[in-house]
Amino acid sequence: LLSMSMWLDSLSVLTTEWRLVIAILVCVLAGQAVIGWGLQKLLGDSLTSSERLALGLAGWAVPASLLSLIWYFTGFDGLFWILPAALILALIFRLKTDPKPAPVSTNLFLLLFLFLSILFRLVSASQATFPLYFDSAQHYSLIKSILASEAGGTFAFSLTSYYHLGFHFLSAFIASITQAEITRVMLILGQVILALIPFPVFFLVRNETKSDMAGWFALLLSAFGWYMPAHAVDWGKYPALMSLGLIPFVLSLAYLISQQKSELAIKKRWILYGILGISAVLSVFTHSRSLIVLGIVFIAWVAVTWLEKRLRRWMSLAFTLV
Repeated sequence: LLSMSMWLDSLSVLTTEWRLVIAILVCVLAGQAVIGWGLQKLLGDSLTSSERLALGLAGWAVPASLLSLIWYFTGFDGLFWILPAALILALIFRLKTDPKPAPVSTNLFLLLFLFLSILFRLVSASQATFPLYFDSAQHYSLIKSILASEAGGTFAFSLTSYYHLGFHFLSAFIASITQAEITRVMLILGQVILALIPFPVFFLVRNETKSDMAGWFALLLSAFGWYMPAHAVDWGKYPALMSLGLIPFVLSLAYLISQQKSELAIKKRWILYGILGISAVLSVFTHSRSLIVLGIVFIAWVAVTWLEKRLRRWMSLAFTLV
């Protein structure tokens, strides 16, 4: 009975907020398609289609956030239609030129997992009127300020004192397109972000092990391996969660570049460096504390690279100290 009630609650959200849900899904799928198409063009057959699908779902917010910033400074709502157009074109090009397709079952599993996860997460938005966190009112006021100052590109004074605005610009963009209530945009976009966070784990495990089964298992564990209490599911820390989804994308992209830089043409390498830099900046723009995480990983990477060139006893000493 509880399970049936859960799905009914989720379907009620879809019924009442279908326009908002579709707009968010268009942002996600178009962002994924653009990222996946770019990876295919730049890295060729080094990644399977399932790996590009998972990594694209990790980095979907990069194209969507860039478009939301362009929207803010132009005030042109018609920019939204770039997303479905990009989705259609990317799908056409990918179907024609996919150099290394994955088994159909793997891609179907990922897509089915995505939509079921979103349905599962939408339950939390069915009866909540506001994200249950003390920062929620602040997030609401920031999105409202962006909507009020949009179209002229006048940066509202209240925004200049805040240090992570990526989620707010994207929310304002979606609210402007759909004419939805800001609180509903915050709740539903936040739940979709929660559903997307585990997908980088599939990419990392699948890329290292070359095993679809290992990637599936890792995805299931990262999504449902522990129970997130209701107050945490509904919290208002969506900027942190959105950044948490972008950090693995940035790290995965850096890892791919380091693996294949000797095989890449100089032009492609610099394009990838540019995408990496933009993604890192957007991750920090979404939540400034991601800079600390990226900094720690960078220091660790430099330290390990240095240690690998030293004698084995240095490696043993470093391992013992850690």
